[in-house]
Amino acid sequence: MGAWRTLTAGVAVAVAFPGCGSGGDNSSSTTGSSSASSSTTAASSATSGIRSHLLTGNELAGFHVADVLVKTTPNGWVSGEQVPPDQAASEKAMLERDGFRVAVHEDLTNGSAGGASIVLRFRSPQAAADAFGFYLRQFKAGNPASAGAYQSFRVTGIPHAVGFSIGGIAGGINIVFHDGAYWYLVGQEGGSKARIAKLNAAARHLYHRVHS
Repeated sequence: MGAWRTLTAGVAVAVAFPGCGSGGDNSSSTTGSSSASSSTTAASSATSGIRSHLLTGNELAGFHVADVLVKTTPNGWVSGEQVPPDQAASEKAMLERDGFRVAVHEDLTNGSAGGASIVLRFRSPQAAADAFGFYLRQFKAGNPASAGAYQSFRVTGIPHAVGFSIGGIAGGINIVFHDGAYWYLVGQEGGSKARIAKLNAAARHLYHRVHS
């Protein structure tokens, strides 16, 4: 997926996020803070309450919200995230099969590094679990444009969560998990044992906040 696929393709969670603000339908982009929301009517209806499923300012220590992108159709999400053509068809098929409802991509920054908090809502918990498996297979398959292999790291406190980098943790780190009808990714540019611990703490806090 363009933005976060770029971030996990050797630059895991690069601050560039080419998908943000790009084409696609039913989208909204906000900047400055999580309170600066100006969604379209369609997006507002579809995203009611979903912003609570994202990291908030400083929940990932030192990071604040820089920009938010909302998509309410499979085509809008795949287009907005600039999914490579050879992956777009299978991803759209998965999103349609699993009853995609809405996706929100939140950019985070601490001034010198970028991060992301992403959530996708599906038809059911089973559908979200299916999406989790789909995306994990894609991450493990890698991207020909990235000069590195998938590497996992341990995540604690979140059932079935997976932590990983592409091409080594120095490029960036990511944690993915699913809970209820939602699929989550949190990540940041650059990696180390200390940053993994901070990212794990942020993901764990998010999980306990949204889990019911």
